[in-house]
Amino acid sequence: MRLLKTLPLLTALSIPLTNSGCNPNPTTNIKAVENLDVKNKELIKQEQQLAQDLNIWSSYVSDFLYHMYTITENPEDAINARERLIKLGRIQEDCARETRNIFDIENPNEEQVETFIRLLSHSNKSVDEFKSYFGLPIEVIETKIEKHLRGQTPKLSEEEIQSQKESKLEYFIAYKESHDSVVEQTATLIKNLEAYNKNANASRQPTHKPIWGLTLKQLKNLK
Repeated sequence: MRLLKTLPLLTALSIPLTNSGCNPNPTTNIKAVENLDVKNKELIKQEQQLAQDLNIWSSYVSDFLYHMYTITENPEDAINARERLIKLGRIQEDCARETRNIFDIENPNEEQVETFIRLLSHSNKSVDEFKSYFGLPIEVIETKIEKHLRGQTPKLSEEEIQSQKESKLEYFIAYKESHDSVVEQTATLIKNLEAYNKNANASRQPTHKPIWGLTLKQLKNLK
């Protein structure tokens, strides 16, 4: 009889313990979702800015290809760079026509995203194909430009050499600065995306969906 009397008491005592383990704090969940929403909007802004700067970077890739004849002694490389430039130029025209070079829109359509990713892909291939040139330090590039100018026919005056050298060097400097900027932005976006997706998974919320196709895989493939 004593056992029967204690059973209801044990059952009653066990109920709060069971429920406390199954019901998460709704306030905590709401705050987590709200925080993710804020972070998601921040990621969108970062992606928009990076997309804009990658579009600009692509134009500097074109400039580099166009002026590559001034830093190479290999005629075949100069010809191949010019051919690559022509192909890249066509894709840049397609991208400009589709996007109007505006990357702060919130919902780009499929055609806009596709042509932008195609632009990145061809720019990446261009840099990769001529990485021995794109990777040269500015000091080396400057020396090569001057050597090229001194070999010009008819001969240039010293003043003309220095003037043209400075003018041509600006294109290579602009590329380097643009490259360094997008590398830094890309590293930051990768870090923030990975942190966001980790928190989203922990909160059982959807991971971030890039609006310009800049997935983690795409970002990590950038040159």
